[in-house]
Amino acid sequence: MKMITVADAAELLGVSTRRVQRLIQVGLLPATRVTSRMYLLDPKDVEVARKTRNKKSGRPKKEH
Repeated sequence: MKMITVADAAELLGVSTRRVQRLIQVGLLPATRVTSRMYLLDPKDVEVARKTRNKKSGRPKKEH
């Protein structure tokens, strides 16, 4: 099974790498710790998170 990095997951989810790390820390996104600073994620778990993500949370975008 091919695993993806936190950076790849962030790109798929449209969030920062820090946000992905936070989702891992609070248990909302399963991941495997490879080293003390590196996690790998199953793309299926990232896809589930993408589909179930609340897109209205967070700061609203500025209108120009």
